[in-house]
Amino acid sequence: MLTICNFHYIRDSYKTEGGINGITFNQFKNQILELNKIGEFVKYNQLINDDFKYDVLNKNYILLTFDDGLKEHFKIFNFLKNNNIDALFFINYYNQNEKKVSNVHKLHLIREYLSSEDLFSELITFLPQMDLNKVEKHGIKHYMYDKPLVAKFKYLYNFCTPSELKEKFINKKFNDLFDEKDLVKDFYLNDDEINQIAQNNLIQNHLYKHLNLMNLDHKSFYKNLIKNHNIIEKKFGCKCSIISYPYGNSDAIKKDFVEILKENNYKFGITMRRKTNNNLSDMYRLNRFDNNDLPGGKFYKKN
Repeated sequence: MLTICNFHYIRDSYKTEGGINGITFNQFKNQILELNKIGEFVKYNQLINDDFKYDVLNKNYILLTFDDGLKEHFKIFNFLKNNNIDALFFINYYNQNEKKVSNVHKLHLIREYLSSEDLFSELITFLPQMDLNKVEKHGIKHYMYDKPLVAKFKYLYNFCTPSELKEKFINKKFNDLFDEKDLVKDFYLNDDEINQIAQNNLIQNHLYKHLNLMNLDHKSFYKNLIKNHNIIEKKFGCKCSIISYPYGNSDAIKKDFVEILKENNYKFGITMRRKTNNNLSDMYRLNRFDNNDLPGGKFYKKN
């Protein structure tokens, strides 16, 4: 069995009711101890070995993943390295290359200052009429640890808003609050940090830009995959064979996306469908838990 555990923000403190939510470094260390009790942390070389599909049938393995290439992940990398634990770090090199903040993070940062209620009320004026009860239902399911209004707004923005409207809606608010180039330096891993993580092939693909697969066609997916792939391999010398899909929606993974991954020698694709992997039969739609779902997590409930 393979259990994949994903992390995003790991910081010393957070604003109450802010847009950035996560765990502290001490909570992270405690969760590693708890996860170690239920399985063995898999090494990268084990994971990509063809025999691992057989090993996973007879033993419980844990894979740690970190999405978005956030600055705090370098501290985590060093902690795990000192404890002989491998983890995969999935980056969008758009952030470093173009000195831009991903829209998903712009939204988190704006919500540190503006309420979800106000943002939701304004966003619906940008969009055609839709079934808001349905939006709320899907939002609560996808963002299960957020308050209903927050979940509804995040789902409306991330999954129901066309890309060009997202840019228009978010950029003015963001630019009024932040200096983007300065923020990038403090918010994301820099090249030296990426290079150190990449030495053990632990930097992997999250697409060039953090885009929702639901809004991508064959050409756009290929372009974003290969651009990030080439940068990771050529600039950092890291063998790139695993993708973590931005937003993790398994329903958005089209057949032709999987064919592109196969053609480019990708071994695995990782979603955010919250289940264990009893086998590796569906290698391009692996299940993954949010860290809060698992032992040591804030919302874990033992059966």
